Amino acid sequence: MTDQLIIATIAHELGLEADQIACAVQLLDEDNTVPFIARYRKEVTGGLDEEQLRAIQTRLKYLRRLAERKATVLKSIAEQGKLTPELEARIRAAMVLQEVEDLYLPYKPKRRTRATVARERGLEPLAELILAQEITEGRLEQFAQDYLSEKVPTVEDAYAGARDIVAEVVSEDADLRKAVRERTFGQGLLVCTVADASLDPQGKYHMYYEYAEPLKAIPPHRLLAINRGQKEGVLKVKVEAPVDEITAEVQGRYLKNRHSVFAAQVREAAADGYKRLIAPSIERGLRGTCTDEADDHAIKVFAANLRNLLLQPPLRSKIVMGIDPGYRTGCKVTLVDETGKFSGGTTIYPHAPQKQWDEARDILVSLVTWGNVDVIAVGNGTASRETEALAAEVIAESGRGAYTSSTRPARRCTPLPRWPGRNCPIWTSPCAVPSPSPAACKTPWPSWSKSSPAPSAWASTSMTWIRRSWPRPWTRWSSRPSTTWGLTSTPPRQPFCSTFRASTSRCPKRSSGTETNTGRSDPAGN
Repeated sequence: MTDQLIIATIAHELGLEADQIACAVQLLDEDNTVPFIARYRKEVTGGLDEEQLRAIQTRLKYLRRLAERKATVLKSIAEQGKLTPELEARIRAAMVLQEVEDLYLPYKPKRRTRATVARERGLEPLAELILAQEITEGRLEQFAQDYLSEKVPTVEDAYAGARDIVAEVVSEDADLRKAVRERTFGQGLLVCTVADASLDPQGKYHMYYEYAEPLKAIPPHRLLAINRGQKEGVLKVKVEAPVDEITAEVQGRYLKNRHSVFAAQVREAAADGYKRLIAPSIERGLRGTCTDEADDHAIKVFAANLRNLLLQPPLRSKIVMGIDPGYRTGCKVTLVDETGKFSGGTTIYPHAPQKQWDEARDILVSLVTWGNVDVIAVGNGTASRETEALAAEVIAESGRGAYTSSTRPARRCTPLPRWPGRNCPIWTSPCAVPSPSPAACKTPWPSWSKSSPAPSAWASTSMTWIRRSWPRPWTRWSSRPSTTWGLTSTPPRQPFCSTFRASTSRCPKRSSGTETNTGRSDPAGN
């Protein structure tokens, strides 16, 4: 399978253009990451998002591995001189790796098996005679006499070795294995029994001590729990298939002449081939496939939970506009409401090479007015300084208040250990925080940073205005800085924390709502 065929296959499966797939494949082959391609190479891929790129990446890896395996299998069978045009066509047409392995199984170099030993003892002609089932008269003993030797002293030994060969032939039938796999998955039960209850003192797996559930219907989380119990030695787990029905199907496929003297030998060999060779392999394959699917489901659930966690409201009861700065690809603008729900977004191009500064400013002003925005947050990255200047113009033109920058993301209000030598604890607020005044406390405070804003301006955290020259306990919880502007001229009047224990003689009272103590929270966000 060539790369062109792989690209065409992926395009058909995902419903995309072949040119888009080809460009994405080229970028992936150049070791570009999916986030990089999705963000900075949209014009090359035709606007493919991360989910589409990951689907392309997954299928590309699988189809390339499938092509490599096909080439290896065809080469191996050809070296044995057993490659036929029909077999080659079936291998090349296979689109599933398991199908290729099933077709390769009869020609795959094997370890020493019972059938191998029987062949070494010269019993393969007798096995072919049994499979042919052309003889309808005579006694079994007379057909086995020619194959007796020192290693095969009795007639029963001869037929036992021949049945081993027939059982291996049955187990290597690709079509039969596919049918057995489908029936086992559709009708099989996953059965659990207790192996050693002493290894489960807390009874975590008690519900699985005597448990059975259809394999196709078991939920992913339950399957993973059963796998853990088996790994810890608490449970014994097996797949119970409809043995009688499958055995009858296997025997029916190979029993061509019911009147043959070898009919009983065929039935016995077919049943042995299923029970000893096919069933364990099918069980391992199905459990591995189901476990892989359960793992993928667990990852998706974790991703969904993490997404919900990350998409919580950035500021409680505040409408926030976020701007992701950029040059060539523009600045991405989004609005989220008080609950953190996405309200809308757009892309503006205020910087080079487009340089649509005035248009971008007008768009932002209209969004601020339309969305009744309380806070603008600008990411700290490429073009952040230029975008910060744009946001300042927007705030000035909207007439909703001054702005101030913050080098810390907002955190929940939490007391910290007291500042050494002071009775006043340090705080931070999840909502708008009035800008502090150095003269607010009688005890000298650290020097404020440059460009301290007007008292009416506020930021999402007051950590901005204190130099980072404190001991390590207050500086080690660093995170990626961002810039946040408050757009309301009147800050909220609620207290920072209900457990505020500051000494009134050492720390100012928060009566007017314009002067207050400042600080930051712990790394857990408590």
